[in-house]
Amino acid sequence: MQIVCALSGVAPTPEEIEAGREHDDDAPGLPVGWVEIRVTRRRDNPRMEYLRAVKNQALRQALAQVPKADRKAARPYIEVQVEASFAALEAREDFQDTLLDQEVVYLAPADRENGLADALAQVAATLGLPPALLGLGAPDDGAGGADDEAEEAAAPPPAVDGPVAGA
Repeated sequence: MQIVCALSGVAPTPEEIEAGREHDDDAPGLPVGWVEIRVTRRRDNPRMEYLRAVKNQALRQALAQVPKADRKAARPYIEVQVEASFAALEAREDFQDTLLDQEVVYLAPADRENGLADALAQVAATLGLPPALLGLGAPDDGAGGADDEAEEAAAPPPAVDGPVAGA
């Protein structure tokens, strides 16, 4: 797996690569501090559209060979014949109804290059991601450490609507 930062072009250091191999999780080989972004897009398969058109044409051609008075009764049988004649083709992977386009890019830690922190901040803002997810600032681990307690102590008390008990 070749890892290069999509924003700066830097590659991970051998130490970062080795540290990433030590983890047995959903991102094997991802260097510590690096970000992996995976984009997946589902789209209609144009080959399937062409196949449907060919099947419809084959059905019309087969029905045209049947006398008009018998077409309504013959149609279900002819449809089965047309379906059967294309079944092997439709079973192929390249004839799925939709296709998935996927791309994976990597982002280096913010401190690896000048200006990378600003570029990461723009990516986070554009995509609506928490900056900490891209390695900017410290992530909130929810542990309620001293910093959290200091922030809560400095915050003004909440406003109270209506009478206060004991007043």
